[in-house]
Amino acid sequence: MFRRLYNALKSGRYRLEKSCTNGNNKEFDDIINCVIESSTKKNEYFLKAFTDNIVIGFPENNNNHMRFQEIISKLARFQFKMIEKDFFIRGAISYDDAYIDDYEGESIEAINPRIILTKSAVNAIDRYIDRHPNLTSSDKIPSSWIKRNLLEDSDGKWFINYLNAAFLDFFDYNREPNLEIILKHKELVENNLEKHKENNRVWLKYVWVAHYHNFFCNLHPEYFSEKHKITITYNSYDFKKISLSNEITLKEE
Repeated sequence: MFRRLYNALKSGRYRLEKSCTNGNNKEFDDIINCVIESSTKKNEYFLKAFTDNIVIGFPENNNNHMRFQEIISKLARFQFKMIEKDFFIRGAISYDDAYIDDYEGESIEAINPRIILTKSAVNAIDRYIDRHPNLTSSDKIPSSWIKRNLLEDSDGKWFINYLNAAFLDFFDYNREPNLEIILKHKELVENNLEKHKENNRVWLKYVWVAHYHNFFCNLHPEYFSEKHKITITYNSYDFKKISLSNEITLKEE
């Protein structure tokens, strides 16, 4: 039994590596090392792969508010690194023993190339948002961080705002974005829209990414102009910044 499980995991990792890096195992390992292993001790996470799925787990600790921020930042980096290899992934974040919650989130609710937060994850993070007066300053997740790193989709699901990586130098936040990252993302999405135009089911996933790309550009008009946006007239999505109070939210135009 354990041998079959090992072989399944080994086979799954190989398939994942091959599909996202053209069979270059070192390239896949470099992505994992850059995003996960370089700043995380081996006993602080586990990584498994099966069929075309990858599971990354992090244990709880006494600083869960910081762990949540760390995990979301690392997954955003991982997602963006995979996209740079033209591999648009989807997934879900769950909390505690909510494995079914996680599976259903990835397979049923994520749908588009996004990493969503399931109900268990949203509830866990909500306990640490700085709007709660009973928390000390050292136990809080700043609401500004939530709004910068997460967005709300038209179906109400929170998802990782991975394009925020344009403002990151590894995990340090910069005031100005790397414009080349946005232009590269634009090129990849446009290429896939053209490539999959005869396959409506796949094409619609890249329509979603195109609208997300434009929404992100609209969030930062001081940096991004029309040349950074994707021309897309089909469909529309009501993306929002996370609203934690009675605030005005920015919608896609």
